[in-house]
Amino acid sequence: MAKKDGILNKIGSVYFQGIANELSNTKTISSIFPNISDIGDVRENILVKFLKLHLPNRCAVARGGFIFDTEGNISNQIDILVINDFSLRLAYFDQHSENSKNIQSIEGCLAAITVKSTLNKSELEDSLKNLASIPKMPEDMLDSINPQLNNRAEYLNFPRKVIFAYSGQSITKTLAQVNNFYNKNSMEDRQKVDLIVVNNAYCLQRIYKGGGVTRDGSKIAEGIFHPMYSDNNSENFGALPLLWFLMKIQETSLFTPHILFNYQKYFDSINFH
Repeated sequence: MAKKDGILNKIGSVYFQGIANELSNTKTISSIFPNISDIGDVRENILVKFLKLHLPNRCAVARGGFIFDTEGNISNQIDILVINDFSLRLAYFDQHSENSKNIQSIEGCLAAITVKSTLNKSELEDSLKNLASIPKMPEDMLDSINPQLNNRAEYLNFPRKVIFAYSGQSITKTLAQVNNFYNKNSMEDRQKVDLIVVNNAYCLQRIYKGGGVTRDGSKIAEGIFHPMYSDNNSENFGALPLLWFLMKIQETSLFTPHILFNYQKYFDSINFH
């Protein structure tokens, strides 16, 4: 019998690390396009493909869209939306195109992802502001969730807000700039970014209420941005940010079967006369 950890090691060191390397190559190859918007399109489409191939079937992945609520609040344009399979979607025109734009109600959105080529200070702050524009989940949605779900309050933090970059500055600079941004710009925790991923380099995970625990059992205080990176330039570390990225979105999809979706409030808010 093969070693029980053989396939697991290959999933990390071969499969996901191979994808991380391919994403890095995509950034390099796409730079041949003279038009900046063309470069952005290629890099977003590659990430959409990655998500579609790896997330559960109940997660629909849409490239380009806006998120709105029953009060008429609407976000800035978000690069990628992950939507549950119970939610209505407004994407009638050009619905088969990779460049189709979507307008999505807040209740059905699981994750909102901003994609950057290189994450420097200005691109980071732009991403943080963009994700903070997303309307807050209505608190009365908790009444529509199965009361036996112990962690149902987490739903108020949806959609999970993610920054994905193909390359970027050091984790030390990024962490300091994120903390400085939120110190200067007061906002609720649920308006803040949840995860920052710089491909093949590192990720920063915001720790939620109650704190967290590392793989070695060390406790992590709530409210901080916990860095995950390799201090010895490991050739296989790129697999960790990618797999963590997928896991954090997959976790949101577990809520979907426990929510009674109802669009009556949207219907009542529309003036049909």
